Amino acid sequence: MYSKDFIKLLQQKPSPNFIISTHKFCDGDGLGAGLALLYALKKINQKVSFFTLEPIHSKYEFLNKNNVIQVFNEKNTQIPKKSIFIFVDVNDTRLMEPLYSLAHKNKGTIYFIDHHPIIQKNSTDHFFINSSCSSTAELIYSLLKELKTDLDEDICLNLFSSIVFDTNRFRDIKNSSKPFSIASEIIPQIKDVNLIYENLFKNLTVDKIRFMSQLENVEYYSNNRIAFLHLKESVFKKYNTDNTQAYDLMEMIRDVKTIDSTALLIENEKGDFKLSLRSKNKNLIPLAKSFNGGGHAHSAGAYIKSKSLQEIKEAVISYLKK
Repeated sequence: MYSKDFIKLLQQKPSPNFIISTHKFCDGDGLGAGLALLYALKKINQKVSFFTLEPIHSKYEFLNKNNVIQVFNEKNTQIPKKSIFIFVDVNDTRLMEPLYSLAHKNKGTIYFIDHHPIIQKNSTDHFFINSSCSSTAELIYSLLKELKTDLDEDICLNLFSSIVFDTNRFRDIKNSSKPFSIASEIIPQIKDVNLIYENLFKNLTVDKIRFMSQLENVEYYSNNRIAFLHLKESVFKKYNTDNTQAYDLMEMIRDVKTIDSTALLIENEKGDFKLSLRSKNKNLIPLAKSFNGGGHAHSAGAYIKSKSLQEIKEAVISYLKK
């Protein structure tokens, strides 16, 4: 899958400057996959840094060993010109701004490694995409095999975190045994696998329990096969939480026996929206693309401006009812 030129570039001496990053509102897949690659390049003494576009959620702090994760600041972060940028778990350049624009401005070479179909594509960028993979960790694992990397605990902990997060604890594996085969190889290298589960999934607080009262606002359609939830950002302040907790509500709704499709719409103070879509059977990409978004067939989304709540809601429900 990976070109010989890319493999040679990763091993090049003297080392170029490598920058690894992932999408806005970073999650366990992007962080785990990106950090696994970071540690692999460090093992061969390459110059490499990992940047996020905003501070990470507290549940991911266990991955931030020795503060290896840096937050990119457009004004203060100094990145050498002609750096090599590797963006993982992202298929849309808009989700990498302003770092993506800086990469082009500084005449950097840009690579994308992802398991989502490409939404926006620049002809000068390079892409390694395999949408049959259930997590970006699968692609990074195969890359590390080509690099003949010794998979130590730091690498394995991040790979497993990526896999277990993006497959939702091995529930969404795209009917593949690969996540299990990789897990069987890397788990023996991890001192405490339970630490990963404790941090990623067992993070309830009293505020979060209270926040779950928002489940009362879910609207159901088509004999309870479709669920729609609209939340304003102000509700997160009220319950001393953040918008990542809304996705946990979404997962709970998905577990309802009759539910096939769910839509979560988060509205910010400016009146802009973030739409997240999930479905067991329906292809969501055409719906997401109608809002200039994208994603997987069964997991997609979009950032929406200049549309009303009613416009978005009607379009979403109409499509999901088809």
